Amino acid sequence: MDSDDVLKAGLVLVAAFVLLPLLLGVMALPMLLGFGHTGMGIGGVGVLLWLVAGLVPLVVLVGIGYLLFTALSGDGEDRAIEELRAAYARGELTDEEFENRYERLRRDAEPSDER
Repeated sequence: MDSDDVLKAGLVLVAAFVLLPLLLGVMALPMLLGFGHTGMGIGGVGVLLWLVAGLVPLVVLVGIGYLLFTALSGDGEDRAIEELRAAYARGELTDEEFENRYERLRRDAEPSDER
């Protein structure tokens, strides 16, 4: 198990065991403070707090999902270059083959400006 796998597993555990209970607590905050009960009415501060308490966890969960997705998907270009370097180090490629393949990987990885 390499360090990337440990990092990915750590991110999943943090999201599951730390952030989820925290988000549930934020959602319950207006109820714990007593907002939304008598005296606040439909247009009162309680409705606003319930709206925020519902949207904040949603935004945080989407952010966590994005971070987990990017961490778990990895970067294929870096791995291809690592494999190319390993093959060169093992003597499977000549200098010219390595340079050609390296330049091609770099060129393919650059975003194109064509529209």
